[in-house]
Amino acid sequence: MTVNRLLILCFFLQSSVQSLIYFVLVIVAYRNLREKQEATEEQSSHQVI
Repeated sequence: MTVNRLLILCFFLQSSVQSLIYFVLVIVAYRNLREKQEATEEQSSHQVI
C-alpha cells in the first residue's frame, strides 16, 4: 500500500468519524430539546390546575 493511499484512507476515516460525532451530537441535542419542551408543558399544565 502506497503512502498516498494511506493518506486517503486516513482522511476518509477522519471525515467519517467527524460526521458520525456530529450526527450523534445532533440527535442528543434534539432529544434534550424535546425533553425540555415536555417538561415545560407539564409545568404549565400543573400551574393551570
